[in-house]
Amino acid sequence: MSLQPDTRPVSKQVLSGLKISGVLIAVAVLSLVFLRFIPVRRIEAFYWHVRHGTSVEVGSYRFPVPKQWYVDHYSANDVMLVDLDTGDGITVRTSSGPSSNAGRQRENLGSERIAGQR
Repeated sequence: MSLQPDTRPVSKQVLSGLKISGVLIAVAVLSLVFLRFIPVRRIEAFYWHVRHGTSVEVGSYRFPVPKQWYVDHYSANDVMLVDLDTGDGITVRTSSGPSSNAGRQRENLGSERIAGQR
């Protein structure tokens, strides 16, 4: 079996190629338009709940995550919970220990003088 040469004139072959490419471009554009309406975050949230259940662990704490919420992990101690119905978000952060700044602020509170007092 060998390839048969196209007997149509070149102008008809080019026109046929342009029609096929036009149809492919139209299908690609329509696909992109319809893909915008697929609820990707809801699918990801469902998959997250299947894998992790109804709570997330941040540091040494566990926080409940309702089914309509999506969990976005930034690090082991930094998580954002997003309500898929309203778009509201809650950021949960934990630190490994007290910050050194907090101790310095407490020390300075006692030594500050208020203007006008003797």
